[in-house]
Amino acid sequence: MLALKGRYEVRGLRVVSVAEVDADDMAEEKPLFQHAAEEEKMTYPCYLDTNGAWQKGAGIEGIPTFLVVGRDGKMMHKFKGKLTEGSEPYQELVGAIDRAIAAK
Repeated sequence: MLALKGRYEVRGLRVVSVAEVDADDMAEEKPLFQHAAEEEKMTYPCYLDTNGAWQKGAGIEGIPTFLVVGRDGKMMHKFKGKLTEGSEPYQELVGAIDRAIAAK
């Protein structure tokens, strides 16, 4: 995601990360997520989704899942699974990002 962020951020792409955490484990899990984000150089916002409420509302079943949301807030593309740069799913994601950025 860092490569895509670097490539498209100047054109308007905003990258965020959402991780599910059990409400009962929030106090002990939050520092672990913060450490992982720093270690992975995730320079974009990383949100904790208590009990997966947001993910369920977005229709996400499984991780990782990549979403492209247009400027109007509508989902334009969704891919579940590992992305490898240059793969067909990666190219489809890039195409969706291009379309989302071009849409006014």
